[in-house]
Amino acid sequence: MKRIVFFTAILIALMVIFSLLGSIYQLWHKQDVLYTTARHLTNVKKEHQQLVKQLKVVKTNQFIEEQARNNLFLAKLGEHQVIIAGSLSIQKQKMNFKRENIPNWQQWIMIFF
Repeated sequence: MKRIVFFTAILIALMVIFSLLGSIYQLWHKQDVLYTTARHLTNVKKEHQQLVKQLKVVKTNQFIEEQARNNLFLAKLGEHQVIIAGSLSIQKQKMNFKRENIPNWQQWIMIFF
């Protein structure tokens, strides 16, 4: 009889221990999820701050005017627009890279010929 009570007590103790270990594991896992979510929240807050700053810049008249000039090719009254062909701008970029090595007179020849 004492043996049955002893084994029953051990069985109950083992069940309690395994239950506690399972609870500890679940809490540990939830803690990792909490830390990951907290890091994600800080990243989202930083992104939100950057977007708020960008929104302030976008709402300025200077930005609107710049976008209208560059993307929509609009001009103010009394201004004239000059559109440079793509090949000329590519030549200009090439010249900027080579400008240090080529004398001025050769650069002028490259522009016209």
